[in-house]
Order: sequence, then C-alpha cells, then structure tokens
Amino acid sequence: MSLKLEIIHLQMIKEIADAGTITKAAETLCITQSALSRRISEAERRLNITLFEKKNKKLYLTTAGQRLLFSADKILKELSIAENDLNARFQIDKELVTIGMEPYSCHDWLAGTLDRTNIRNSADKIDIRLNVTLDPIASLKEGDIDLAILPKPEQDDDLNMTPLFTDKLVAVLPRDHVLNSNEQLSTQDFADETYIAHNAGLEISSEYDRFFNDQSLNPKKTIHIGMVDAVISLVSQNYGFTILSERTVKPYLINNAIIAIPLTGTGTRLEWYAVSKAGNEQVKSMQLERIIREVSADNTGA
Repeated sequence: MSLKLEIIHLQMIKEIADAGTITKAAETLCITQSALSRRISEAERRLNITLFEKKNKKLYLTTAGQRLLFSADKILKELSIAENDLNARFQIDKELVTIGMEPYSCHDWLAGTLDRTNIRNSADKIDIRLNVTLDPIASLKEGDIDLAILPKPEQDDDLNMTPLFTDKLVAVLPRDHVLNSNEQLSTQDFADETYIAHNAGLEISSEYDRFFNDQSLNPKKTIHIGMVDAVISLVSQNYGFTILSERTVKPYLINNAIIAIPLTGTGTRLEWYAVSKAGNEQVKSMQLERIIREVSADNTGA
C-alpha cells in the first residue's frame, strides 16, 4: 500500500491544531512560516483535499482535517512509545549519526567516508544513516538529523557551519545541443529553452535562483520533475536543459548522452558545508565532518 503522507505532515497538522496559527506552529516545529505553508499545500495536493480553512486570521480544520488529526494523534503517540521502548530494550553499541541531504546532492564523498570510518566492520563504533529531506536545516533544528550537508546556508547563530569542499554550477545539455560548443553559458543563452527542475513542487530550485537572478532572463518554460535520474533522462532525450552542481552531474557524464558546460555569474560557485546545531556537538559528527573534508580533498586532488 502506497502512503501519500509522511510523518512530517502528521506533525504539521497536530501542531497547527494545537497552536491555532501558522506563526506559533512554525515556531514549535522550528521552521519558517513559508516552509510550513508549503508543507500544508503539499499535503493537500497529495490528498486532493482541503485540510484547513482560514477565519479571522486563524486556521481551522475542515472535516477532512479533523479526521486526519484523529489518526495523527494516535500514530504519533504510538510511534513515540515504540521508539522509547526500543531505546530502552535494545541498546546499540554503534553511535548512529544521521546525515540529512536534499534529494539533489553530490555523494562522491560517501564511499571514501564509509571506508575511512570502517562502517563495514561490525566492530566499529559509528554508523551512518542518510536521510533525504526537502529542508535539511528544518530537519536539523527539529532533531530529525544530526548533520546536514548542503551548499552554504544563511548565517544562523543556532548553527555550527564547517566548510567541506568547493563546487560550481553547470548547465546540463543533450550531447547534440546547439550550445554544446560554448566554453561558458550565460542567462541569455537559455531565453528560448525549457528548464527541467529536479524538484517536484512548484517552488523554484536554489540552483535556478543562483543563476537566473534577473527575472527578465528566465527560460521560456519550466518542467518540474522529482528525481535527478529522471531529469537527466529527459535532458538526454532533448526535452530541455537543467542546472546541477559539477560534482553531482559527473557520474552521469559516463554514458556520453549529455554534456556539462560551466556557467557565468557570481552565484555559480558553490561552497558545501557540514551544518550541525550549536551547543549540541557530537564527537562522532565532528569526526565525520573532518573525514568528509579529507575524502573530498582527495577526490579533487587538493
């Protein structure tokens, strides 16, 4: 059975019902109001049902929303009981570090990191779990992950940020595209092109924002696709172009169906960071940050 909602949607509906406003619920969930609004829209889109209605600047549950809240309360309570029970009854020798990353990301550091931490050796005392999340910073603040790896976020006094490696944005085009002879591409080159976004939602990706920072120079059309693999497949079949980091697209260049061309502009340089909550430093998380940085340096020959 395929479920349409995730735990974060159940937490969302419970907190909004308890708080009565998006402002208070967002504070409790440690996310921005706009992120919570998008989460509401995503849940309603997946269910094709209206869950909330607004009256006098307050949110109220619809009949459908009340039905979902009833189940959310039971599911969240049972899940909490189960987790506490497992923690009490089955102590794991390894220290688990959960790393949060966006669906689009680069993973060229992962194999070397696993080797250096000897994850494959059961005698080791550290274990890694990757958690794909649309909002790594929110997941970090909510305690769902221990460490986030992403391009440099905005400064936040509640976060520790450690630089890992550098990267750059590139345009990904089909091999026979008319622009493939250019050494660099600018926003003007894509005025008549179709942009294929790697996010399924209607919000624009961060790569798009970094490059197309002048609204008058946007591509003529945007297609939203939820997976990088699917985006690459469409690009290779001449449905359009996309923008990814050079380290992300590198493994896909092997099949020779696509090419990657550097982009001009100040926003095309990427600095990847390891981000953790301030005041909640874990020795293993800090060790992983160092190892990832070393492995990445080895991969680039730095």
